[in-house]
Amino acid sequence: MERAQRDRLESKGRAVAAAGAQATPAGAEDAALAEAVRHELASDPMTSRLTLEISVSDGFVRFSGSVPRLEDAEAAEEVAYRVPGVNAAVADVTAAE
Repeated sequence: MERAQRDRLESKGRAVAAAGAQATPAGAEDAALAEAVRHELASDPMTSRLTLEISVSDGFVRFSGSVPRLEDAEAAEEVAYRVPGVNAAVADVTAAE
């Protein structure tokens, strides 16, 4: 992983974490929201093969685990934002490349 990409992801993660502290749920329980994100990840060809832990708190989604490439982590974040009720998403993962 290139240093610039890693720095960008870390910076994005800090900004999203700060926003997540102020986010409000959009009417979905955390467990139901986590399941909806899992379903969306499984339905997307870019993320269906990823095995990530998902935690949700007040609409803030955090992925943890490892991914083959940094782009996979970014794809997971993008997919999470498709789910109604997701206020913020951050991939706190390690990339093999």
